[in-house]
Amino acid sequence: MLAAAPLQASTAPKTSACGYLAGLIDKAPPSEPLFLPSYPTVESGPLHGAAYLYDNAVAAIALVGCSTGW
Repeated sequence: MLAAAPLQASTAPKTSACGYLAGLIDKAPPSEPLFLPSYPTVESGPLHGAAYLYDNAVAAIALVGCSTGW
């Protein structure tokens, strides 16, 4: 019989999803329309700058849930 070790909670502070999304919005130029990138860590290639509608809709719903006022 095999037993798995219990998961340990990390003690390092993590950025909340609300904070992460708000940070992406704060980095954007204020006078332009904003679409959050679906793959923000990709630096080149076909996914660089891709912003899928579904991803942005979910981000908008999450920000409403965060009560950030965006």
